[in-house]
Amino acid sequence: MIKALILKLMRCMGWLLLGLAGLLVILALMSWVGDTYFDNFFSKDACMDSGGAWDYQYERCVHATPENPNPPYQKAPDPLVE
Repeated sequence: MIKALILKLMRCMGWLLLGLAGLLVILALMSWVGDTYFDNFFSKDACMDSGGAWDYQYERCVHATPENPNPPYQKAPDPLVE
């Protein structure tokens, strides 16, 4: 009786672990598809959530620091120079 109950419990736990592994695979696949085919949406969102700005020319996240508030590759053009 106890042996049958343990066997049934082990089978249920096996299916549960298989379901959780499948869910993780599906979530990882959805994340990869979203990041690849939707123009790095998740990377840009994470950058902006952390207070940075997305540099489209270099495809990277830029964070200003107090020592360097305007990095050279991000400087705005001088309005007096044409």
